[in-house]
Amino acid sequence: MSEFASVEKLARAVNAALKDRSKSFDVRATGGKKPRFELYHSPISLCSQKVRTVLAEKNAPFTSHEVEILESNHFAGVRSALLRQTDRQV
Repeated sequence: MSEFASVEKLARAVNAALKDRSKSFDVRATGGKKPRFELYHSPISLCSQKVRTVLAEKNAPFTSHEVEILESNHFAGVRSALLRQTDRQV
């Protein structure tokens, strides 16, 4: 399996584990094309703010997936999906 295919598979698993789909949306996407980047971020994270700033400065389209890092149950499904995928790859 190529590295790109494994990343795509991992992204699908994480997206399936997201609890609140209303917090996922495309930013600056045009022509109905899927954006190149998917950003899993928290609104209160300084690192996330830096990445969003760079994407805005570059006017780069991306898919936003907001993750509440302070809400323990919200991230549990995403974390278990990540662990299942990485266990299969090892």
